[in-house]
Amino acid sequence: MELGKWILLTNLQDLILKTLDGGSSIYPGTQNYIFPDLGSLANAVLAYQSDRQRKNSSYILEQRTKLAAFASKFATNALSQNRSDVSIFSAIQSKIDSLSRKDPSDVILVMTAHQPNLFPYSGVTRKIALMIALCEAIEKNTRGAKEVVCLYGVADHDFVHNKWIRSAELPAPLRKEGTLRYNVKIPQKDVMLPANRIAKPLIETLNGWKAQTLSWINENSRMAEKYLKLRSKGEGSDPIKFELIATKNEEALWRLVECAYSISQSLAEFSSILLFRIVAEIWNVPVLFVNFSDCFTSFGPEYSWMLDNVSTFSEIIKSNETKLKSSGIDSGLANDIGEVFPLWLKCPCGSKYRLSHELKTISGKCQRCGSEISYSIQKLKELARTDPEVFEPRSITMPIAFARSLDMSCYIGGVGGLGYLMHTREISDRFQSPLPPTPFWYVDDIYKSIELLCSVLQVERLAKVYSIELGTANELDVSKIENECIIMISAIQSRIESGKITKSPVTQRDIQLLMNIKTSLKAKGCMLDYAINIGLKSNFVQWLEFLRNDGRLHIPVPLQTSFEV
Repeated sequence: MELGKWILLTNLQDLILKTLDGGSSIYPGTQNYIFPDLGSLANAVLAYQSDRQRKNSSYILEQRTKLAAFASKFATNALSQNRSDVSIFSAIQSKIDSLSRKDPSDVILVMTAHQPNLFPYSGVTRKIALMIALCEAIEKNTRGAKEVVCLYGVADHDFVHNKWIRSAELPAPLRKEGTLRYNVKIPQKDVMLPANRIAKPLIETLNGWKAQTLSWINENSRMAEKYLKLRSKGEGSDPIKFELIATKNEEALWRLVECAYSISQSLAEFSSILLFRIVAEIWNVPVLFVNFSDCFTSFGPEYSWMLDNVSTFSEIIKSNETKLKSSGIDSGLANDIGEVFPLWLKCPCGSKYRLSHELKTISGKCQRCGSEISYSIQKLKELARTDPEVFEPRSITMPIAFARSLDMSCYIGGVGGLGYLMHTREISDRFQSPLPPTPFWYVDDIYKSIELLCSVLQVERLAKVYSIELGTANELDVSKIENECIIMISAIQSRIESGKITKSPVTQRDIQLLMNIKTSLKAKGCMLDYAINIGLKSNFVQWLEFLRNDGRLHIPVPLQTSFEV
C-alpha cells in the first residue's frame, strides 16, 4: 500500500490503512467513504439507491429538470465551435433528456466535482474515470434496468487564491527548482474573486506555454534517447523517436487547448471547457458538465433549511471536530473556521461575505472589498426564498444541498477533502438528511516518463564523474533514484569539506542538478505530463481497464507510455 504521499494532503492515512486492513476503525462511518474496490462501491451505491427514502419525487424531478437545463447550456457553449463528433453530442443530449424526463427511481445520478484547475492533475481526471467505471458496473449489475447519469460539477465560484486554479507544474529535472511552471498572473486585488470573474489568459501567455512545453519535450527527449542508446549497447533495434512521439501527443492536446481558448471568456471557462472537450471528444463518454454558479441558484429550499438549523449545524461541526482531533485526525477545518456557517453570501463587488452567527444576528465581511453586512435569520430566509442566487453553500454543506435536491446516489470526492466530508456525513446523520456513499480514488500512477529517463541518465553520469557506486536493481524506481541523489549530494559535499575535491562552480552546479532531480521526482505532473508521455486517450483506456480487471482503489496503477513497444 503506497499512501506515503498522502501526508502532504491529509493525515488520514492511518484511518484509511486500518479500514482497508479490516481492523477496528479509529472513527465510525468509514464504510461510507473508504471502499477497497470498485465492486464494493457499486454494491454500496445500489444499496443506497434502493433503500433511501425519496420524500418528494416531483420536487426531485423539478430540480433535475433545472439541472438538465444547466448541463445543456454548458454543452451547447462548449461545443459551439469545432464540433468534431455529432454522436457524442447526441449521447450527451440523451442523458440530459433522461435526467429531466424519467422517473428519478429509474435514473441513478452519480456526481463528482472540482475547481476549474489549470491543466488539472490526475486526481481530477481520475474522478471522472471512476465515475465511468462505476456507471458500467452498476448498469451491468442491474442488467440495464437502471440508467446512470454521470455529472461533473465545475466549482467556478471558488476564489482564484487557490493556487491550482491559476497554475500547474511539470517535473523538470534540468530546470531551476526541478519544475516547469504554468502561471496566470492575477492582480493581488482580485485574488478573492471567483474564477468565473477572472478573464482568460492573454494569447501571448497561451503561446508562451506552448513554447515552453515544446522546449521541455526537447530537453527531456534528448536525454531519454541517450539513456536508451546506452542500454542498447549498439544492438540493431530501431531507436525510439521520443521527441516525435511526444510532440505528436502534445499537438493532440493543444488543438483542444486552442479550441477551449477560442470559446471561453473567463479563466474558469477556459479550464472547464478544455476538460469537457477531452472527456467528450477524446474519451468519448457522455458526462454532463454544469457550473456550480448555475446550480446554486436553484437551492432556495435547501438554504432555508440550513438557515433554520444554523445553530445546530455549527454545534455539530465543532463537536465533530473535537471528536476527530481526539482520534488524531486533522480534517483541515482549522484552516477555515468559517466553514461552521453553512453559507456564503455574495457581495456586489463580485466576491463573498464570510458569515458568522451571534445570537439572533448574522454578520459578515466581504473577503475582497471589506464591506460589512448584518441580517436577522428571518431576513436571510426571505432572501433565500426570493433571491437564492445571492447564496452559495460552503464546502461542507455543498454535497448536502445536491443530495437533498437532486437525489444523487454517489458523490466521488478526493482524499484532500475527506476530512470535510466526514463533517458533512455527521451533519447528515444527525438530521437524517440523505447523503450517499462518498468514495475517492487517489493513488500513484507508475510509468516511465521522459523526465524520469532523463533523471536516471543524469544521476548515472554524475555517479561516474565522482566515482560513486550505485546499485543496479530496478534503476527506474523513483524512491531509489531519490535516495541516490541524497547519497551523492552528501558525498560531494563531504569531499569538498575534507579537501578531497575543490569547491567550484562545476561542483555547485552538479549539487544543484541533483537537488533539482530530487525535487522533480516528488513533483506530480499535471495533465500535460500524462498527455505527452501516455496520450490522453490511452491514459483513460488504461485507467478504465485497470478498474474493470483489477478494481482495487488503493494500489498504484501501472501505465504504459507511448514510447514503449
